[in-house]
Amino acid sequence: MFSVLACLIAGVVVGHFARDSRAVRHTGRLISFAIMLLLFFLGVSVGQNETILANLSTIGAKGVLISLASTMGSVLASWWVYRRFFRELPA
Repeated sequence: MFSVLACLIAGVVVGHFARDSRAVRHTGRLISFAIMLLLFFLGVSVGQNETILANLSTIGAKGVLISLASTMGSVLASWWVYRRFFRELPA
């Protein structure tokens, strides 16, 4: 856990001092690529696990329900925050 926090803090420090750098412009693509690579290896790990594959229908149904509920909760919370804090006041 310490190594994760240390990496995060190091990234914040580097980002603070390099925010005007040309390399920072490409961080979005790099982050997207890293996430796709992590998802690929997660899929490989799931594909190798016999227990998960045997129970995929049960796990999948619960997963869909949880992800739909999470998404709806995020959308509602975002809508509330926007309406509460970012709505323009009438002139």
